[in-house]
Amino acid sequence: MSVLRRTFHSLLRRSLQSAVKHEGLIKPAAVCGLHTTTVLPSESRSTSQNLSCQALTHRGLVRVAGKDASDFLQGLITNDMRCMEKDCSTLYAMMLNVQGRVLYDMIIYKINELSEEPCYLMEVENTVVQDIIKDMKRYKLRKKVDLTPVQDEYTIWAIFPESSDTLDELNVKVTKPESSISFSSDPRLKSFGCRMILSTDVKASEVVNDISTASDPAAYHIRRYCLGLGEGPLDHPPGNCFPLECNADFLNGVSFDKGCYIGQELTARSHHTGVIRKRLMPIKLNRTDCDIEPGQKVHNAVDKNVGKFRNAVRDYGLALLRVADVKGPLTVTTPNGDVVEVTANKPCWWPQE
Repeated sequence: MSVLRRTFHSLLRRSLQSAVKHEGLIKPAAVCGLHTTTVLPSESRSTSQNLSCQALTHRGLVRVAGKDASDFLQGLITNDMRCMEKDCSTLYAMMLNVQGRVLYDMIIYKINELSEEPCYLMEVENTVVQDIIKDMKRYKLRKKVDLTPVQDEYTIWAIFPESSDTLDELNVKVTKPESSISFSSDPRLKSFGCRMILSTDVKASEVVNDISTASDPAAYHIRRYCLGLGEGPLDHPPGNCFPLECNADFLNGVSFDKGCYIGQELTARSHHTGVIRKRLMPIKLNRTDCDIEPGQKVHNAVDKNVGKFRNAVRDYGLALLRVADVKGPLTVTTPNGDVVEVTANKPCWWPQE
């Protein structure tokens, strides 16, 4: 790993650790389920829930507005913007390069109340807000669309169960819907939680009943990693992974019927061949006092290289692994030479084989 790349990852990890010191909230609504695969057994649903909220200070927002906003995004992202013309208010998608590799993952919110013309808020990692605006503007040409960073105007909140691994569907009561810019289930996995966008001077506890700020500042990220949801450039290193390896097909993040977009050809071919050997998977480390660099090789019990470590918060993390080779104990080595044992599991929301 080059010094430049190592510095980049170090800055990203520091940004994540800094965000973990703040964070706060969210709730459900209709989501576009183009390829929904999650089915919750009735016995897994509880009648009462203890919900937590966190402000996602590590996430930023870009306003995409103008007459051609929908068509502009349609040609750049993996999902189908046409579903937002119906009853879909929130969309998960990725932007790829011409080789079909992931540049950015995003959540798009339809916010027509902010403008007379079509208007969307695009949620990405704070650290890449300026980069995605720059990359998207290369394809703007004569389209009537404006891209403006607005993370200083709005805050993204997450609402989720206190238990990090539960998949209960949420029952959240919004007492002041007029105070929220957007409110919906997480479009990747409804049972993961809800997302709400509020003005920076409004707190989630002022809008949602019976909810408290998470006592653990890392609660959102631990829940994410426990369930196996990647997010941002640490989990999806730009130009180094493919959307189906990042489970975009399992998380309602790609449409195979929409037609052309940047990187579409390889994505479609991979889907139709049905062979995705590596996927992003949740891992559990046997210790929390280790500093493993992103990209470190993961080995199985016979010392075979089965993938790459992505990131971890405490003892929960993610790794890109060869699905067929992850049975049994795995190991990853720190820069100091310490060997850390990890276990990997297929997420319960993956389709049954």
